[in-house]
Amino acid sequence: MYESFFGLRERPFDLVPNPRFLFLTARQREAFSNLRYGLSVPRGLTLLLGEPGTGKTTLLQAMLSEVDQERVECVLLSNPTLTRAEFYEFLATGFGLGAEAIVSKTQFLFALHRHLQARHEAGQLSALVLDEAQSLPYELLEEVRLLSNIETAAVKLLNVVLAGQPELAARLNEPGLRALKQRIALRCELGVFDFPETGAYVAGRLRIAGGEPASIFTREVLNGLLRIGFLYPQQIIWNKGRTVLTRTHYWYQHEPCWYLRKKNAPWFGKAGENSTIWDSPSPKFIMGGSDEEKFDHPTQKPVELMRRPILNHTKRGEGVYDPFLGSGTTLAAAELAERVCYGIELDPKYIDVIVMRWQSLANKKATLDGDGRSFDEIAQERLKGAA
Repeated sequence: MYESFFGLRERPFDLVPNPRFLFLTARQREAFSNLRYGLSVPRGLTLLLGEPGTGKTTLLQAMLSEVDQERVECVLLSNPTLTRAEFYEFLATGFGLGAEAIVSKTQFLFALHRHLQARHEAGQLSALVLDEAQSLPYELLEEVRLLSNIETAAVKLLNVVLAGQPELAARLNEPGLRALKQRIALRCELGVFDFPETGAYVAGRLRIAGGEPASIFTREVLNGLLRIGFLYPQQIIWNKGRTVLTRTHYWYQHEPCWYLRKKNAPWFGKAGENSTIWDSPSPKFIMGGSDEEKFDHPTQKPVELMRRPILNHTKRGEGVYDPFLGSGTTLAAAELAERVCYGIELDPKYIDVIVMRWQSLANKKATLDGDGRSFDEIAQERLKGAA
């Protein structure tokens, strides 16, 4: 919806690692060069660290898109929460080792060594890239260490890239993983953007998406971002209380939510009463859910999911702002918490959902600012106009 409103060809801030939108600061450029070097020569193990949202996956995708695939064979694993057997099965498939390689670990190692040795003799390289490596089970980190030992008397036969959040560095300092840490040949780290970099990043993405940055984000807006100084210290896990139909073996019953706060933001919550697991059943669906009424919106969130942070960070009568109201969860939560909500929603259909949901929860009638007509009166006028 908002693409046409802002004159964009596509969404500039989708949460996918599209290498077309790669933005390189000095630190990102240095990391990109290290990654390229780590894959272009037999260096062994390369470590890439960065906070969530700093562009690790996008950087990896951009680097892989530039690799000479005839010379460098890369296998990317972006979901590393596998068992040891599943890990070796994935590698056998990725490196094209054949069905016999997954019969046992011994057969896999023989097949992999022959494969890597043959590529080395042909002047070619092989690499394993592990994204989200902070989630690797301990046993797989040990397997990575052992794989990095595959070598001749002169060179490494398998390059390995470990990319992850700062927790990965902390794990590598554990006594049981120090041997893996000692094998790191290259290390690079992505930092959070400063204000000029933030402005250039936003403008660059808007320009690639077909927009005119100066007409969408003015200097005043960017100055406001600087003054606000948002931080992203934690991730909240929302326990939906029901499973969601998927094609995976295990159905999802949770959703990760980023918790952002303003620098020096007030905190009114009580110590010990807030954890990173929030139990808030979804509105009533066919399979489970709360008794909260379900409206015509595909991703309606429970009111409690927004009421809790509103209570923890604002006082009665203060304002709450939501630039994407969607199903109106923030408006409903602010009403119940006795706060004032300011919000934006561009889709007329969802605006109707927001108003109807607010009326249902607040037990009040919404009126149009300016002439005082009720929402129900306007709905009747629409029906007459349609007839």
